[in-house]
Amino acid sequence: MNFLFKGFIARYWSFFCTLLILIAIFIVLLDIAGYRYGAQRLARSYSLSLGTLMLLPLLYTAVLSMLNSLARRRGMLTPATAPGEEAAAENKVEVQIQRFARIVFILVAVILLTNYWGIDTQAFKTLDELNLYRSRAAGDVVEFVTVVYSTL
Repeated sequence: MNFLFKGFIARYWSFFCTLLILIAIFIVLLDIAGYRYGAQRLARSYSLSLGTLMLLPLLYTAVLSMLNSLARRRGMLTPATAPGEEAAAENKVEVQIQRFARIVFILVAVILLTNYWGIDTQAFKTLDELNLYRSRAAGDVVEFVTVVYSTL
């Protein structure tokens, strides 16, 4: 996940800062307008999401370094090269460790974020009944495109 902070997030940092501030202002305006429950729910989910997205990269780097040091102790990885020498090519085991850790942390992030924001199956059923438009497939068969189908 370190690649996210060096590339994508660094390039669009000002956009993300502006977006986060606007979301916080929107939540405060909802509370002022009288939508206290909605504002509290959004603020809770927003805060938990930000905390998770700040802590997970830190945990990722700590766990990754711990897994690499364990693999070195077991002799699966070669020790780092001495200063002044060129860095050795990445070992296959190290790449596998990084892929495994990345997948686990992405899954943990997705599970936590869906838990914070909640998945409402009834909302999906309702959106699946809303027809956006219809199209003809083959012949006289009419196919309805729903909101859920268009987002997939």
